[in-house]
Amino acid sequence: MIEYADLFARCEKQFNFQIHAAEPIKLGWLNKKWILHTNKGKYVLKKYHNNRFKSVDTLRIALTQQHRLSQMMFPSPVLLEWEGEILHADESGERYILMQYCEGSGIAPGMADRSHMYSLGRIIGQLHHHLNDGTLSGKSEPDFMPHAVEARLAHWDDVIEQAVQMNKPHLVPIMELQKKMTQSLNLPALQQACRQGWAHRDLWMDNLLFREETVSAVLDFDRLNFDYLDFDIARAILSGAFLEGQLDFGKTKAFLQGYQETAGFEVNYLSDIIRLLWYLESKWWITAEMDNHHRIPARFAEEMIWIAEHHEQLDEMLMGM
Repeated sequence: MIEYADLFARCEKQFNFQIHAAEPIKLGWLNKKWILHTNKGKYVLKKYHNNRFKSVDTLRIALTQQHRLSQMMFPSPVLLEWEGEILHADESGERYILMQYCEGSGIAPGMADRSHMYSLGRIIGQLHHHLNDGTLSGKSEPDFMPHAVEARLAHWDDVIEQAVQMNKPHLVPIMELQKKMTQSLNLPALQQACRQGWAHRDLWMDNLLFREETVSAVLDFDRLNFDYLDFDIARAILSGAFLEGQLDFGKTKAFLQGYQETAGFEVNYLSDIIRLLWYLESKWWITAEMDNHHRIPARFAEEMIWIAEHHEQLDEMLMGM
């Protein structure tokens, strides 16, 4: 930790504590995180990589909402202020935040039970209610503006060609499946089915903590933005209820029951929401390099493949819940 000694010393001076130990948190990508054990308790320090946020202003909006929610007793980490700021910068201009440590345990993707999913649904419903209570002004369009179907088909042709050139014929059927699904979609209808609003936009199991059967903390608000609100629902369901090539409809139903107790949602649109989420994410995870994916992108790729394999039956499958 010697290379970060200056950052730790800065935090000690700013927040008036002494660090006894800095325990690295290995989850996440590019950003650096530590649990700081201090004479005043435990905190989480997060140092941002410049490639992990679009703009300081957008990040500050997201963190301000996290701070507001925590003050409303929503289960999210309290951000520490210094001279009226919650987003701090070191001498080189690199950004960091300091948060109170939240108790709880993570659950591996697909391993949540129905009680966990019910609690998660309630919490996300509350989150959506608070984020869209008028505190934040609306925007004219969501952050995700999907490319036209023709452009996406050209993308899949390029990816297939890459796989062939890299001598990976075993990946070609997966990519052809993505192309086939793309050809079958009515993209404007999918966009119409999904509500727009302020959303967390990164709700998967690595960003959640649980204590027994309930959510104890929602983490990592950095990507919060105005977007298709229902992406949060589809992402949470896939992360919590999909395991070994199967979507557990009992867990899915439990999540939706919890959500509907704290926010409105039309279950009939769930299949279209999942399809639009696939349109957003599939190009990230289905690539000519996907056979080299580590745990996290491999999991997302598995979800995308399942959706493409079952999208024609999704309506019927979900109606049976």
